[in-house]
Amino acid sequence: SIDLEYVNDAPFFLTTGYTWNATEDSVIITTTVTAAQAFTTANPLNLRIAIIEEHIHYATAPGTNGEKDFEFIMRKMVPDENGQTLATSWTNGQTATFVNKQILPSYIWNKGEVAIVAFVQEDVPSPGPSTIRNVHQAAYGPVQLLSIDAAATSLTGVTNYICTNTFDPVFELK
Repeated sequence: SIDLEYVNDAPFFLTTGYTWNATEDSVIITTTVTAAQAFTTANPLNLRIAIIEEHIHYATAPGTNGEKDFEFIMRKMVPDENGQTLATSWTNGQTATFVNKQILPSYIWNKGEVAIVAFVQEDVPSPGPSTIRNVHQAAYGPVQLLSIDAAATSLTGVTNYICTNTFDPVFELK
């Protein structure tokens, strides 16, 4: 199935990424969808965005199977699991840009591992109560560096030592 789809040109180009807000408790996600060709469907077409953590390592396994390392953990769909509605008819080169501001969930394990996955998905009804969800394009917004927020908050035991053999400074780093 993958090989059969691989030979088809994707109908969209997609870019996504994010920036941190000043307090690094929220992200501003910018995603741009561009038609790579004319595209029309009678089915619902959505942009779906997920906040993920690229890699989490636990010192001890959190479960019973011994696993300590987890990769590409989906944490939050933005704005929700339904995504954002896209037009069902596109002309070649047509572009739509979406900006989403999202507070990070409290269960994010490591902000330094936050990344974004976005995808254009068509919900195609199939016989019965199910739906086939064709993904027409996907994009990845990689981990962004957090600002450096370490500082020496106090330093004691240091005076002007000249020609001494030893001294014992005490400092606090936060």
